[in-house]
Amino acid sequence: MLRCEKGFIFYEGMLAIFMLMIITMTMFPVMLQLQQERVTIREEREAIYLMQQFLLHQNQGSFFPLPATLQGEIQTYDLLAKIEENHIHYCLQWEGRNGREQSWCLSHYH
Repeated sequence: MLRCEKGFIFYEGMLAIFMLMIITMTMFPVMLQLQQERVTIREEREAIYLMQQFLLHQNQGSFFPLPATLQGEIQTYDLLAKIEENHIHYCLQWEGRNGREQSWCLSHYH
């Protein structure tokens, strides 16, 4: 009777390891995607901060040649501007850590 119990415990152990491997294999890509999206959100926050700083300097009379490149701690952003009648439309563009093109735009009325 002891031999049957030892074989049954081995079978349960192998089944548990197999189930753990299946769960790990399905969750790893999801966790990797989640981490990349978290970094992309941090990049977007940094882009918003850099845009705010840029507009503050513009309002104080410090003008930068456009298009410009803004360097953040995480990413490098391209700043583009489109001048219209009563406002300027600024856009920051970059390639996110997730591999997709990202942009964040803001209009400045004067």
